[in-house]
Amino acid sequence: MKIRLIFFLVLLAFLSMASQASTVTVCPIGCNYKSIQTAINSADPGDTIEVHSGRYSGDIILTKDVEIHGTDTPILVGNIYTNGNSLTIGGIFVTGTLFYDGKGSLVISRGTTLKGGMKPGKISENLEESNGLIYSADFKRWGLTESAGLRSYVQNNKLHIELSQSDKFASSYPTEMGLNNFIIEVNATQEGGTSLGISPPELTQHVPIPCCYGVVLRKRDDDNYYRFLISDLGYYNFDKTQYRSFKDIIPWTESSAINKGTSTNRIKVECRGNRFTFYVNDIKLNECIDNTFNSGNIGLGIETNDISSIGTVHVSFEDLKVWAV
Repeated sequence: MKIRLIFFLVLLAFLSMASQASTVTVCPIGCNYKSIQTAINSADPGDTIEVHSGRYSGDIILTKDVEIHGTDTPILVGNIYTNGNSLTIGGIFVTGTLFYDGKGSLVISRGTTLKGGMKPGKISENLEESNGLIYSADFKRWGLTESAGLRSYVQNNKLHIELSQSDKFASSYPTEMGLNNFIIEVNATQEGGTSLGISPPELTQHVPIPCCYGVVLRKRDDDNYYRFLISDLGYYNFDKTQYRSFKDIIPWTESSAINKGTSTNRIKVECRGNRFTFYVNDIKLNECIDNTFNSGNIGLGIETNDISSIGTVHVSFEDLKVWAV
């Protein structure tokens, strides 16, 4: 009787463990997800990500312990960052580098090709480790654009965006990252095109001043993301775009914490689940709750309304840091 009881308890524990882990599939059409990163973000610890044949672009950042197995040798165009988590990987051709920080277990199975090899480190362009820091940028790997009325470039480790067209939003992003709970901080300086001395239109308009700038949060794609923006007239705003439909979450609000004109402002946003908390120059401005997007990429950008009276708007960004929370 005692032996039967022990056997039953062992079997129950095994079945419990088995029920906790599951397999999610990734492929261009017909699977649970189209993106490996999205699958990882949505998985539970210990789950298996089954990646089918195809070409998948973007860095992979582990947010939990997972197994990633490929069928018919899928190609990952990017790097993999274990980021303190355990990884078992097999059957995938990786064009980039596997960055392993030694904090979790790592198993590389047959059929895996790491073209860039394996290196120590975590997701930080400077491989910096401090109090949960997972990313710090010198913007070398960010997407840059140059077209009529728009120029973005990197100079002295600063990302510069210049925009001379009205009613535009210009932004730049790193290689795709699937961040969910994090704190982002960046110094933003309005280098030119200040709207000081110009009376703002009615605050009921989408952009109540000629120009504004800030951070993009949890960007899923070009049609789905959050933005926290401030203006050189001392206002801030939090909005979202969902399937190309725009909505204010926090309408334009004035704050004395924001430095006006051609000044530098330290922008900070804390994203924890559905709660967002906003700071400028280390002063808390506001907080809110929204459930629309639970993960996605980060970015930086500027927006113009009517800039006919001020010319080109020029904003620089530097000292960008992201912490896991």
